[in-house]
Amino acid sequence: MIKKEENGAHHLVRTIFSSTYVIIQSMSLNITTAKKLRKMKSKWKNLPPEEIIRREKELQNLITDEQLTTPNKGLIQIVAGKVKGFKILIPPQAKPITSRMKTSLFDLLREDILNKKVLDLYAGSGSMGIEALSRGAKSCTFVDNSPMAQKLLVENLKKTGFIDNSEVIKMKVNAYLSTIPSDQYFDIIFMDPPYKDFKYKAKNRLIDTINLAADHLIGFKPGFKESFKGAIIIKHPSTVVFTEDDFEKIEPLITKKYGKNSITFLILQGYKKRDKN
Repeated sequence: MIKKEENGAHHLVRTIFSSTYVIIQSMSLNITTAKKLRKMKSKWKNLPPEEIIRREKELQNLITDEQLTTPNKGLIQIVAGKVKGFKILIPPQAKPITSRMKTSLFDLLREDILNKKVLDLYAGSGSMGIEALSRGAKSCTFVDNSPMAQKLLVENLKKTGFIDNSEVIKMKVNAYLSTIPSDQYFDIIFMDPPYKDFKYKAKNRLIDTINLAADHLIGFKPGFKESFKGAIIIKHPSTVVFTEDDFEKIEPLITKKYGKNSITFLILQGYKKRDKN
């Protein structure tokens, strides 16, 4: 009789274990968290069946907790503007731009961000675009292919109140740039590509992507006469150096280094020399 109950308990444990694993797989959990859960559960095999069931119930309650079901690694703060101090969610394993870097680059932009149309490529949680909106940008289009990033981004935009000023597009950056109308222009384009895109063989493809993006800078719009012609602002490893020879219509204006990471401003060719005169 006891043996029969134990067999039933073991069967129930296996059933719960399987269902919990399905829940883990179906949620956008941090990969590290899912691995920890599986490793933790593997240590339960020699426990009494009743204890395993008890622990499973506790784990089920934990999984329904909002903190675990929200796929975020942490928070990053908006530095200035309308929602200064607001902390937005960031995806797991993300390496977002730091507050120091954001402060520095927006100090360079100054009033050039006001009422501007922004494109945030490889947007992730939308840190750069939301910072721009907070500082007075007119609108922002966010592009990222990650479902997890899209979920967090929409949540961040709703909480900051910028959802009506934004467009969120789930698509690969190259695909997006290849499909948008040729007469669609942006004043500022932020790019934060994954580090793998800067490796030797991949870098040429990234250069092609930057050149595609450059075609949509406002300065190339026929008849455009404003003094600010637009800029591409790209975050990259400090070991990567961009030169004029890399691009077709744009050139590096300035690169700011922050330890292992740097930010480079790219502008229309010829305007760097005009600014010096």
